[in-house]
Amino acid sequence: MMHTPSIPVTKVIVRLAKGEETFVAVRDDSGSTGYDWRVEPGSPITVTSEVYIPIPVKENALLAPFVLHVFALRLEQEMTGEWIERIELISSTMGETIRVIEAHIGAVNYG
Repeated sequence: MMHTPSIPVTKVIVRLAKGEETFVAVRDDSGSTGYDWRVEPGSPITVTSEVYIPIPVKENALLAPFVLHVFALRLEQEMTGEWIERIELISSTMGETIRVIEAHIGAVNYG
């Protein structure tokens, strides 16, 4: 029986109103910035930007340097209730999903 390695899932919980943005940061230990990403089609959420931020470590630290992969998410339409959006990070070399960001979103309506 083959063992399928599990895909790491990062879960975040946010509350957004239409037009609001939030940031989701995922630790990336691979040192690669060679990812593609996709959001479910028809999603009310768009990824408005993404950046890679190198995190330096102190000289005597045991931790290896790593990179934060930061996404900005914006709610594009008026919504009610709560739902889950998945952002899949896809290795550009292997073409397979290597990590999932699961955003648990609660809609807020001011007014």
